[in-house]
Amino acid sequence: MKGHGKEHSYKEEGIELPQELIFAEVFKILSGDAKLLYCCMRAVQQQKKCLDEDGMEYIEYPVQRIMKEFRCSERTAIRILEELDSKNGIGLIEKKRQGRGLPNRIYLKELKEVQKQLESRQ
Repeated sequence: MKGHGKEHSYKEEGIELPQELIFAEVFKILSGDAKLLYCCMRAVQQQKKCLDEDGMEYIEYPVQRIMKEFRCSERTAIRILEELDSKNGIGLIEKKRQGRGLPNRIYLKELKEVQKQLESRQ
């Protein structure tokens, strides 16, 4: 039949939201945006495996991407990212600078490990 091409099928994919992020007392200080960003980063890590020189998995998730996906300002994107960071925040991610003009490498930490560490400090 004319006009009928091959139909496209799109696989619907979701983002996993671990219940610990919602219900664990130690994560209640995180904003909803920070929790969602961590889940987005986990999804990216599962799709795209990048290894550094030491064989450690990392992702690149530039601030500009956060601004676009969360429809926020640069300042807000940085604040959300810092909530997760090991230096300024809760410690679910660790950022490493790559150099001028290159996005930071982001190393995701295991949720359960961070939860145990935080709970042991209380």
